[in-house]
Amino acid sequence: MRTGGDSGNIPASPGAYALVLRLRASLPLSDIRRFRDCTLPPGLYAYFGSAKGAGGLAARVGRHVRLRAGRRPHWHIDRLLARGEVVGVVVWPEGDECTWRAGVQADRRVSVPLPGFGSSDCRACPAHLLTVPDAAVVADALEGRGVGGTGCAA
Repeated sequence: MRTGGDSGNIPASPGAYALVLRLRASLPLSDIRRFRDCTLPPGLYAYFGSAKGAGGLAARVGRHVRLRAGRRPHWHIDRLLARGEVVGVVVWPEGDECTWRAGVQADRRVSVPLPGFGSSDCRACPAHLLTVPDAAVVADALEGRGVGGTGCAA
């Protein structure tokens, strides 16, 4: 399922989601202890997450899309959401974000900008944030052209 930057047509079922974000200026991450000396350069990024709680994908994606600057960040991705622009949302009802991320990362144009970013609770993935050449690579992996790899243990 594809959508633009809104969460109006996203199901309330559990699953995986990807936020495609454009960062127009460098983003220092000095407020995150693990990344205090790191800066994300401008570019296009894809963040992969899961929504297993109440409200499922609709609730989690809705929270991310509504996040505004000035709100206290909770997750790593909140820093990008406060300064970047959500240019696309793709959801995979009942899907696994780690399997999906691995499929996207199989594209040689995709890279991990900061190992560990967005995946502090995942032991299998190098990161849940990837630098991507365009939003299509995220959706293409879901459509059977690259989804592979192994997922995290739940």
